[in-house]
Amino acid sequence: MQLPHCPKCNSEYTYEDNGMLICPECAHEWNPAAASEEDAALVVKGCQR
Repeated sequence: MQLPHCPKCNSEYTYEDNGMLICPECAHEWNPAAASEEDAALVVKGCQR
């Protein structure tokens, strides 16, 4: 199973611990289920000047 790269530093050396993904290089921890929900909720509609 290929784990995703760290969203903060883009390190490929992430690992899973108790359902959380952890980056040993920058110490960022995130929940992969919450990250995918946040990505799905992002909507860009344009800009106004």
